[in-house]
Amino acid sequence: MKPLYISIFAIVAIVFLYLAGGFFSEQCVSVGKNKACWKTIPAQVNSTLCPANNTCIAEPYLQQHNAIVDSVVLACADAKKGDYADDKLNKRIEEVIKEAFSYDMDARQLCEQPGMILTKRFYE
Repeated sequence: MKPLYISIFAIVAIVFLYLAGGFFSEQCVSVGKNKACWKTIPAQVNSTLCPANNTCIAEPYLQQHNAIVDSVVLACADAKKGDYADDKLNKRIEEVIKEAFSYDMDARQLCEQPGMILTKRFYE
């Protein structure tokens, strides 16, 4: 009976550590050769997007938004340099924008007129 309890404890411990690791880890997005990451928990940041003193706590959803914008803006610069000839890069830009912001648009259209879509949000 004792080995059964040890096995159950080991399984519960592994599941707990797996879930805890997923909760406290970073998430990242890659668009072309550009990768940006964010924390999945509120994090203290030093940024021009913070109010007044440039140090604040950034919520995960804002970190995620700004990381995606950074990655897509850099990917757009790469796409423009190649005159949008890289179909794989164009498709990835379109996929990320659709998944993240629910906009279904052509990479060229987005990159040439980013408007309100590729705008960073201030941290609160």
